[in-house]
Amino acid sequence: MRNLINTIYFLYLVQLGFSQEVKMITDWNKAKELAQKENKQILIILTGSEWCAPCKKMDKNVIENSEFKEYAEQNLIIFLIDLPNVIDINSKVNKDYKRFEKK
Repeated sequence: MRNLINTIYFLYLVQLGFSQEVKMITDWNKAKELAQKENKQILIILTGSEWCAPCKKMDKNVIENSEFKEYAEQNLIIFLIDLPNVIDINSKVNKDYKRFEKK
């Protein structure tokens, strides 16, 4: 029984290592605070992950790339603005998009 528990725990840890996600922050103030605290640059990603074909391609070819994940973990704070399919003009996401689209 003990071996089974140890095996399950080991497999869980291995799975965590392979499924590492790139940490993305949706609050600008939090992103700035973390960047300053960790001495990292901020990468602003404006995307439409549900509907934008180039955004989907970037996610698949760049964001999910293991080399990018490793680089981002060590050097970047990622600030994400993900526009939904239907945009509410007064939403925080839309206001953030308008604020950062020219940066």
